Amino acid sequence: MKFKAFISLFIIVAVFASCTKDFEELDRPKTTSDMTDPLALFTRSLVTGSGLSYTIWQYQHQIGGSSWAQHWANINPDFRWDNYEPTPGNTKWDYMYARTHFAPLNLNYHVMNIAREQENPIMESVARIWNVYMFHFVTDTYGDIPYFRALRDQRPVFDNQEQIYTHMLEQLKAAVESIHENRNQGYPGYGEADVLYRGN
Repeated sequence: MKFKAFISLFIIVAVFASCTKDFEELDRPKTTSDMTDPLALFTRSLVTGSGLSYTIWQYQHQIGGSSWAQHWANINPDFRWDNYEPTPGNTKWDYMYARTHFAPLNLNYHVMNIAREQENPIMESVARIWNVYMFHFVTDTYGDIPYFRALRDQRPVFDNQEQIYTHMLEQLKAAVESIHENRNQGYPGYGEADVLYRGN
């Protein structure tokens, strides 16, 4: 009987001793981050989306866009970029949208979500403007693209380009208005993480 009482007492003490109000803090990893830094994601989205990296710029703008717009001509009949033949497998779609670990649209989607969670209208608005730029680039290349449910659904439907443009203009207007309303309210921006404009 004494043994059962001892075991019961031991269990009760163990249960109460294991309870703590700081459980979430104790559960956080000590050697790695459990939070995503929106500044790093935004920088990567800018670099991969704008073509600041030479290789990306070459594939997205020089070989594809400049050739299709006839900024320069090609004399090699086997050069596939000489004709306007965008396909889902070519680099524009792949770089901007399809590569989940690399695509700037995917990275910026997460930046916008984090900015909303942190209730930072400045960071969210800047990311929304950048989002419009990138979607503009993709829809100008392909026409109808996944837009309204893009990056949310595994298989989003293709949206009408006219509706995409209408929504993009609304997004730009709302983002600019939000920046004007909140720019002197103490919200941090991207600062040096904005490798294009340094937060200006």
